[in-house]
Amino acid sequence: MSRAAGLLDHARSLRMTMWGERVTYCRASTGAELSLTARRAAVFVAAGGGDDATVDSKHVDWCVVAADLLDRGARFAPSSGDKIVVTDGEGNSQTYLVSLIGGDEPWEPADSDGYEVRIHTKHWSDA
Repeated sequence: MSRAAGLLDHARSLRMTMWGERVTYCRASTGAELSLTARRAAVFVAAGGGDDATVDSKHVDWCVVAADLLDRGARFAPSSGDKIVVTDGEGNSQTYLVSLIGGDEPWEPADSDGYEVRIHTKHWSDA
C-alpha cells in the first residue's frame, strides 16, 4: 500500500470514528450480530395519500466500511431483510430494515474505490 493510500484510509477511519455511531447489524440469513460504526448518510420521508389514507416512510442510508462487513471471517453484501439496530445511551433502540429502495440491490458503493458501502434502509420500529 502506498503512503498516500495509507493516509487516505486513516482519514476515512477517523471520519467514521468522529461522526459515526455504533450500531448492531443483524443478518437475516445467519442470525449473526455484528457491531459496526456507521454514518447516517441521508434521511428522507416519503408520503403518499389518497382520499382516505396517508402513508409515511422514513428512509435512512447508512455508510459503513466495506471491510467491516464480516460474518465468521467472510465478507458479505447487505441483503434485504437484514436489520440495523441503533441503541442510545438510555437503552432506547430504533430498528432499520435493509430494503430495496428504487434500485436492484439494497446497497451501493459510497465512493469510487469501494472503501465504503451505502446501505439503504427504512425505519422499522422503536423500542
